[in-house]
Amino acid sequence: MATPLLRLIIIVNINAKTNVNVKGKTLNFNVSDVSFEKIDGFSVESPLGRVAMMGLGIELGSLGKVGISGGTEVGLMATESIKQSITGLTSVPGSGLYVAETNVTKGDIGLTTLLGAIDLKGGALQNGTIGIGVAGSISLSSLFGLATIDVGLSSIALSFGASSITLDASGVSISGPTISIEGIGTTEVKGTASLTLESTGVNTIKGATVMIN
Repeated sequence: MATPLLRLIIIVNINAKTNVNVKGKTLNFNVSDVSFEKIDGFSVESPLGRVAMMGLGIELGSLGKVGISGGTEVGLMATESIKQSITGLTSVPGSGLYVAETNVTKGDIGLTTLLGAIDLKGGALQNGTIGIGVAGSISLSSLFGLATIDVGLSSIALSFGASSITLDASGVSISGPTISIEGIGTTEVKGTASLTLESTGVNTIKGATVMIN
């Protein structure tokens, strides 16, 4: 004859007019569902120990502020991703009042990815971007790509519209609809091996005194 399966269901209600204190060297709670109708004040303290909360989903919410502080360190870790979302419904862009702000009194700030890229976007319609590629390249873009700075593994390129300056191991290249070089004092253009001045249109050499040697 099969042994009947007994299932014990225990419902615990805590209702007090004053404080409710639960103390112990170790407190373990393992429940499938927890609900609170109303909590005016709630605190968990462990001056010399460790407080841990684990579950399939843990949410912290408040109509006001939510603060997390640690004496030496506060750590957040996730196996997949950590996401931060700020609506900023009452914020005024360009006012200098930040909806996300990091202040460090003394010390360095590090943002590191061991295998991945870093992308920062901002401005109206996210028209400004800063990206760090997996290989270490750095890209800055503004005005939806009209102005760009690209620092690659073999070259550095600065461009705005049709004008660009490129630096690589072979030299410097300057390109644009109009190129103007002006020196307030002395301007010298010199080629160690050779120098070529060439124009498909008019080539004008002008000065108070022109010396050709």
